[in-house]
Amino acid sequence: MNAELLSERFAEQAFRTPHAVAVVDGDRAVTYEELDHASLRMAHHLRDLGAGPETLIGVGLPRGVDLVVGLLGAWRVGAGYVPLDPAQPPARLSGLVRESGAHLVLAGPELADAVRDAGARRVGPEEVPAGDAPDGPPLAAAHPDNVAYAVFTSGSTGKPKAVVITHAGIAHRVGWTVDRHRLGADDRVLQKTTIGFDAAAWEIFAPLVSGGTVVLAPAGAERDPAGLLRTVA
Repeated sequence: MNAELLSERFAEQAFRTPHAVAVVDGDRAVTYEELDHASLRMAHHLRDLGAGPETLIGVGLPRGVDLVVGLLGAWRVGAGYVPLDPAQPPARLSGLVRESGAHLVLAGPELADAVRDAGARRVGPEEVPAGDAPDGPPLAAAHPDNVAYAVFTSGSTGKPKAVVITHAGIAHRVGWTVDRHRLGADDRVLQKTTIGFDAAAWEIFAPLVSGGTVVLAPAGAERDPAGLLRTVA
């Protein structure tokens, strides 16, 4: 296992604790085994569409299980992702996709026009075949120095700029969080940050590499302090 690839650390955790709960989304609970299989199916589908190391995949899904599957799937095919907040204006999203060079964008039908305007192909989660983890040739592994994700600045001083984070970089950040807060199987981490912000990455992946559970906050909870407190309680 390469400790600088969070996708491999997740796979190892899924092998150790397949029946533990990995993600909670409202009343839905997804085990590590289920998330492992779903993200592998996504990775194989993305590979068939041309994704691989040093390619970027736009991810414009709302907070939910499909979002976690999509991020893991991108990494498991060796690619990086560009987080796209679906609540942002379509014109901005089209510009970010175009600027990043992503040819594939995981998104729902509500972003179809924005993706098409950017010259990319929309990939809906519903396209991915259901069933067990797929057989077939091994997926291409990323190198720790390959891009894990590229997050864009707000553009408040002009044109948004992409900040590239490597697999080693985010792995070290997540590793620090796990060690500093002693995360383990008994812990739940609330995922409340909008996907377009950098903090979303550690909220999702720190529990998934330490045997804990990601609890997905309801849509819009990050803008409602009282609602966020109710979710935490």
